[in-house]
Amino acid sequence: MLSPVLQNVVGDIHYTISIDSGTTETWAPDNGLTLTQTGKHQVTIFATDSISTAYTSFEIYGIDSTTQPVLDKADDSVRIATYNINLIGDDANSADLPGLLDGGQYEKAQKLAEVIQRVRPDIILLNEFDYDESHTSLQRFKEQYLAIAQANDVEMIDYPYSYTAPVNTGVPSGMDFNNNGSSSDYDDAYGYGAYPGQYGMVVLSMYPINTEELRTFQMFLWKDMPDAMLPVNEDGSSWYSDEELEIFRLSSKSHWDVPVEIDGKTLHLLASHPTPPVYDGTEDRNGTRNHDEIRFWSDYISSDSASYIYDDNGRTGGLASGDRFVVLGDQNASAVEGDATDNPISLLLDNELVQDPYPVSFGGVENTPESAYSLSHTASWAMRADYVLPSAAGMELVQSAVFWPTSDNSLSDLTAGDYPSDHRMVYVDVKTTADTESDTTTSASSGGCTLSKTNSAFDPTLIILLLLSLAYVARKTSVKN
Repeated sequence: MLSPVLQNVVGDIHYTISIDSGTTETWAPDNGLTLTQTGKHQVTIFATDSISTAYTSFEIYGIDSTTQPVLDKADDSVRIATYNINLIGDDANSADLPGLLDGGQYEKAQKLAEVIQRVRPDIILLNEFDYDESHTSLQRFKEQYLAIAQANDVEMIDYPYSYTAPVNTGVPSGMDFNNNGSSSDYDDAYGYGAYPGQYGMVVLSMYPINTEELRTFQMFLWKDMPDAMLPVNEDGSSWYSDEELEIFRLSSKSHWDVPVEIDGKTLHLLASHPTPPVYDGTEDRNGTRNHDEIRFWSDYISSDSASYIYDDNGRTGGLASGDRFVVLGDQNASAVEGDATDNPISLLLDNELVQDPYPVSFGGVENTPESAYSLSHTASWAMRADYVLPSAAGMELVQSAVFWPTSDNSLSDLTAGDYPSDHRMVYVDVKTTADTESDTTTSASSGGCTLSKTNSAFDPTLIILLLLSLAYVARKTSVKN
């Protein structure tokens, strides 16, 4: 449903609507809007009172969730995705993923590879992919799964460029970070994990990676962030001792700036996977860390806020003004649901340097029909947790979606509950441009009513129009790693 905002109305209101510059027809907001074609549409709504006519124009996208589980990629666009694949070892205390992958018959990996082969992103960040120093798991996944067609109607996919590196998960700190008298628990590591490399990250790319300019921030200390949201006890004292803060790293996994070269233009992939903001106590040590892990990127993309940042090679500062970037990964935070502390994701979603493409699926709605926000959910446990957020500068949004077929689709076994992953792939199609013009709302008035609508570059209105009204049930959702 569309909800026009009217001011200074004189007399009764008469609405008309035009779609794709077609015939203007009488319309009522209560009637919603029905489109019969997928793709981008230009919609103009006119509101006339007894004095004047006002209008607003905006773009909306149509997605057929039954016949088109994967959007066709537009010409000259780049498809960028994030996917928490939960591809870790079966042994809770050792990195045994290389053995599981050997031979190409590990069913979970086969299904994950099929999702990637169907969506076919040009660039993808994989969260929760165990890291090993020899990169054996990565090579086996590429060669024995991605390079082999996983269904009769898909093709193999090859990523000539890839990047992975050590992460903080499972790396012993020697400290009692959880204050329980032991220094050997999983959450006494620099990042929660049973062994070094658990829940790691991988970038796969069709485009060259500029390794000379690549930056990692695995070692950045939390205390070195100005106004860091460090956890405190109920009496106001610091949860962590001075000795612990001298070594405590901000990143629960790592933060990476991976520059890729696309047709002579540099795009910075800002990859991370913040800790879930739960599984702690009243001190909220995970919630506060999640907040500042997300805040890190908000500061990094702003030249005014990034001076304190240093990378693992000692280089300081963040991106330059106007640099192209995309923030991507499982951020374990939602602006409207869940247990995040002080709404950290809004630091990105409401940032003028960032575009929110608002990817959606009907599978999410089917999974949690009682939620008013299920359209944008990216995980089986009912929350928007995974993001691909392009920069406002130098990036034109084309379309976006969450890969989550409905149960009546033949591909629904690829997104069945928590298998092969409890997360869904999120992907965005963009075009790199010299300049990006902000979407504007056109309005006109000669003294009567004014009509306005808040736009985003990818407007979710159409998807909302195609659904029945959903009752909202307030929920507190536990976030998984």
